[in-house]
Amino acid sequence: MKSNKIYLLGIAFLILYTSCVQQIEKKEIPAIIPYPKLLDLSSEEYNIEVTKIGIQTDTKTAPLSKIIKDDLYRLSGEKIIDSYPPVIYLSIDTGLEEESYQVEINKEQINIKGGSYQSVTMGWTSVIQAASINNGKIAIPQMTINDKPDLSYRGLMLDLARQFHSPHVIKQMIDVCRWYKIKYLHLHLLDEWTFVYPSQHFSKTVQENKHYTQEQLKEIISYAKERGVTIIPELEGPGHSAILRKEYPELFGLLEYDVLDLSSEKMLESMKLLTEEIMDSFSSSPYFHIGADEVNLNILKTTPHVIRKIKEKGYTDIHDLYLNYLCELHQFVKSKGKKTLVWEGFKGEGSEHVKIPKDIIVCVFETLFERPDSLAQNGYQILNTSWKPLYITQTRRWSPEKIYNWNYYTWENFWEKTPAAKEPIILNEQERKNIVGAQLCAWEMPEEMEYPAISKRLATVSERIWNTVPFCSYQQFEPRMIECETKLNKLIYPIDVMTEGLTDPNYNGVYYNRENYFSNQLSISIKSRLPNTTLHFTTDKSFPTINAPVFPKKLVLTNTSFLKIGLYDEKGTLLSYYPVLFENRPLKIEFIGENHNDNNPDRCITFEDSLKVKITQLPSSGSIHYTLDGSTPLITSPKYSSEILIKNICGLRIQYFDKKGQTVGEPYGYFLCPQKEWYELLRFNYHW
Repeated sequence: MKSNKIYLLGIAFLILYTSCVQQIEKKEIPAIIPYPKLLDLSSEEYNIEVTKIGIQTDTKTAPLSKIIKDDLYRLSGEKIIDSYPPVIYLSIDTGLEEESYQVEINKEQINIKGGSYQSVTMGWTSVIQAASINNGKIAIPQMTINDKPDLSYRGLMLDLARQFHSPHVIKQMIDVCRWYKIKYLHLHLLDEWTFVYPSQHFSKTVQENKHYTQEQLKEIISYAKERGVTIIPELEGPGHSAILRKEYPELFGLLEYDVLDLSSEKMLESMKLLTEEIMDSFSSSPYFHIGADEVNLNILKTTPHVIRKIKEKGYTDIHDLYLNYLCELHQFVKSKGKKTLVWEGFKGEGSEHVKIPKDIIVCVFETLFERPDSLAQNGYQILNTSWKPLYITQTRRWSPEKIYNWNYYTWENFWEKTPAAKEPIILNEQERKNIVGAQLCAWEMPEEMEYPAISKRLATVSERIWNTVPFCSYQQFEPRMIECETKLNKLIYPIDVMTEGLTDPNYNGVYYNRENYFSNQLSISIKSRLPNTTLHFTTDKSFPTINAPVFPKKLVLTNTSFLKIGLYDEKGTLLSYYPVLFENRPLKIEFIGENHNDNNPDRCITFEDSLKVKITQLPSSGSIHYTLDGSTPLITSPKYSSEILIKNICGLRIQYFDKKGQTVGEPYGYFLCPQKEWYELLRFNYHW
């Protein structure tokens, strides 16, 4: 009987797959991401003027009405007039699973049902993704959708501690999560010298212009909840916690420890107090992330009072105190009704003296500290946060195509010291049952990088964890992704940006901002697509308030400029915030012989035995000067005339000077290093 069921399921999937591929090949498929499990598409359309759309909700779905109106306004420029009878019906159906949703669009109305408020929001997102809006009218295919995800945990992480983001950018990332049906937005709040949470108990950690207020956090959490997105906070520790030790050494340990004092009861109680404080602010989150990665225990293991504590507790070594920290924080989180998330950091089940509870969820990212297959075999639930291809940094990221061809049960890494770099770690069928989902992680990213770097990649991640078996090839998926993102762009930025003078405006590689390079001068025109709105701007890195200058008909830039645009309505309400960096880059730098597939702007370039640096001058006149000791190039510095040969570690700095001897653009800076020496510099002194 079981084999017959498997056979029938296989036949059903084959029929569904064939139908999906045929629709895609005929270009009939609407640009819905992720692709629905069941989509019955008609050749007919439902058409209506946007202003005449009425919305009927039940009590629980009422907040979504505001989201729908805002979506339609941003996409059409027209506002719904509430006097018209309903054509959109929203409701929660308790007979459906929590994340299941159903859509039925006929010639008269749009019905959206879901097992929860969040799933109803997902149903509406599928509807608006499928719609076309022109001249104040909306056209939607008449269709039926029955859909639910394969994996429950679908996440995005923002590193707010290393790069502070304005609340509006966080809201934009919430909008991106909502658009791609990403359930969780994970906020990394503490890292070394910055703690962006406004702690009352530990107020000395609050830094001017580098923290959020409680009011801002409440607004962000409420904004996310209305859009079906849940915010998950992270309190990093015991590593990456310098600011706690600097400001409160008597509680958390000395700054020079490089880690919280794991022998201290005061430290544990302080971390629990801080955890509870953050939990109270993020009460709607079912999870709490306790960090716990990349912990350097070298200093503590030779510290006398720590050694005494190890003996007192009957432990073997400092590692047992680290495991005890995890257990203490986990039990506290659990006592508050939350589930614990933790970065990969312990092996096996712990140690002889300290066992790690099986109800901790481990985010496996590097495989250096523990392999995902080992964690699964030991009974732990795991979240795939594989460095490759799910990490985004300023200078290293992977293409949407690479992500699309990845599987949720696969881990890879670029760093040769890690197990996943030697060959991908692929979990077997049994081990895969322990995977709860996957998460895209954006580390160290300034706010202007987030949306351009995340959007297509998050779309692809969503497609691959909502549907763990892909419905089509990447070549068939890509047009749907581009069309879907184009509509999202209009929602996030309801403005048209026109430029003249960009070096490579159509650049579509893995590195952010090369599409915004220019070499002489740049002319920018920006127009709002929404009526009765005003554009205000700044170029001094300050936020563009309603009091900032009005954007002119045309803005001409000759130097690198960080442009920030605020779009305001007639009431002075901020509708959109657009930060963009335009860089005067009069030179093209190429590295020949290095091991990377592209050069990293202003970053480290490693090479085998030697490296050649080729510099192309884009302006017709002027000269190029450089230094190899990291100092700022002057007009008297060596002049570039042919490829520069590099064999040893050096700090290469390059500057372009115009024919008058004046600098143009920012200096280009690179740290060049042979691979063998680089790996020695990069060696981590963690507990493994």
